[in-house]
Amino acid sequence: MKNVYKDLTGINFGRWIVLGFAGRNSSCQILWRCKCICGSIKLVTGHNLKAGESKSCGCARNDKTKRLNGGGSKAPYWKGGRLLDKDGYIILKKPEHPNARKSGYVFEHVYVMSQIIGRPLYKGETVHHKNGVRSDNEPLNLDLRLNNHGSGQSIKDLIPYWKKMLALYETLTNE
Repeated sequence: MKNVYKDLTGINFGRWIVLGFAGRNSSCQILWRCKCICGSIKLVTGHNLKAGESKSCGCARNDKTKRLNGGGSKAPYWKGGRLLDKDGYIILKKPEHPNARKSGYVFEHVYVMSQIIGRPLYKGETVHHKNGVRSDNEPLNLDLRLNNHGSGQSIKDLIPYWKKMLALYETLTNE
């Protein structure tokens, strides 16, 4: 079998940096000696590196678990209990807050609104992001609504934006 392979030495894959060629495993897959950012050194197949199936020695998963369980202050990506969820909302570690979930996290927009109105949100109350940006939790961007308000912006909220856009396009057509 020919030793033809692309040299991956020095390339980063997730938290790995490839240190050099390490031979082949029993299945004839090429092995690379890799160092994780945490300092761990392991052998990883080229396929797993290139396919993104191996991104670290496992420390990334451990950091995430620590962060989500509230004990991750030493984890490299710890943000002090402030995380971005999969839907684009910011969640805060506030287990003492009345609107917190069983995990101890509360949506930041709910937390901010409860601070504005001076009480926790009641069942059926929701917080609407006027500009549609789920991570923009500035008080002026938040609106307390009753029942589920659905996605998108209200017409009233969009009027200033469209006035601005119309003025912009009017200047472009007058040139």
